[in-house]
Amino acid sequence: MQLKPITAIIVLLLMVASLSIAGCTSSTSPTATPTVEASRAATATPTVTASPSVAATATPTVTGSPSTSSLSASEFNARYAKVNPDYKIATPFTKTTNTRGHAVYSGIVKSEYSSDNSKMSVELCSSQSDAQETLQQILASAKQQGYSDFVDPFGNGTLWGGYKPIPNTSDEVYTFIAGINEPTNPFSAEMGVGYNVETIEGTAPP
Repeated sequence: MQLKPITAIIVLLLMVASLSIAGCTSSTSPTATPTVEASRAATATPTVTASPSVAATATPTVTGSPSTSSLSASEFNARYAKVNPDYKIATPFTKTTNTRGHAVYSGIVKSEYSSDNSKMSVELCSSQSDAQETLQQILASAKQQGYSDFVDPFGNGTLWGGYKPIPNTSDEVYTFIAGINEPTNPFSAEMGVGYNVETIEGTAPP
């Protein structure tokens, strides 16, 4: 029996509320009160919209200058540990440059809200339009990997969550969440990374 869509949506919203994308953590206190946006995402009735219409086979082109960062991988890890106390680093972040010319920090983290580890990445972008286009490309790639039923909890297209069943399990699913962090977002501001797209892949228990 596969996880019912409404159940998966609830799981996704709870995960979204715990992400730094929603600005729920603070470097000043591990028990910081979530922002209005995060609280609203966890309690409001979600607006379910169609998945972004991005051609799965198209080869998109990102506009804008390639994004770079002066942060080394070690500096990123040190700042991340302070900014995101709810997420413990299980495998340190590494820094690479992808085919879009963006600097990407990738690592494995463990959330206090889950018993499993999750893959997390932060892809730096040069502008708001660059971040939006990058998000669309990431979502298109996720759809190619079988993720579906994407939910846009805020209704503004900057944060999406989807899932896909895990073979040979009853209700457990893989989850995928991607969203844009603007420079004024607490995560971006304290990390010093400007516009970026943050993704997290994990599992949701039955």
